[in-house]
Amino acid sequence: MAGRDGIAVDSSISVAFGCPYEGTVSPARVEEVAVVLADGGIREIALADTIGVANPAQVEELFQAMKQRLPSVRWGAHFHDTRGAAMANLLAALETGVSLFEGSIGGIGGSPFGKATGGNLCSEDALTMLEAMGIETGVDLDRLNEVARGLERTLGSRLPGKVHAVQPSEAGSVPA
Repeated sequence: MAGRDGIAVDSSISVAFGCPYEGTVSPARVEEVAVVLADGGIREIALADTIGVANPAQVEELFQAMKQRLPSVRWGAHFHDTRGAAMANLLAALETGVSLFEGSIGGIGGSPFGKATGGNLCSEDALTMLEAMGIETGVDLDRLNEVARGLERTLGSRLPGKVHAVQPSEAGSVPA
């Protein structure tokens, strides 16, 4: 209905890489859900590693399969850093042509569905890496890092992200 009325709607498929209740999620099951969404007019779908169990090979394989099956969909990704693989998973998705990534300031967040899930992909860490790779993000990284440091002060605890903790001149510097 929203698509018919000219309203863009996006969606996410949670636990696309692993489920805390059912374990491994088959690519066929993810495809089944994605097809229903696409048939319903959804043109932007993010695959979510809700509990942070994905690995880069799995990410690459799943996105390649989804892009082949539903090439008109704009694909996105949502990664958690439970096993320290969020940045590697971002790179794997990027290599398949995914250009939409969800993250959080300082890497805060988690999942109420899994035990000891790590925070989300840290926005300022990911964006700094992408900029260093020559990918323009349009984000003011110095300002984003200021916000992350302010959030850390407000919460009174260390955030999982890394870039905001270094000096501003170091955070934005790119080796020549």
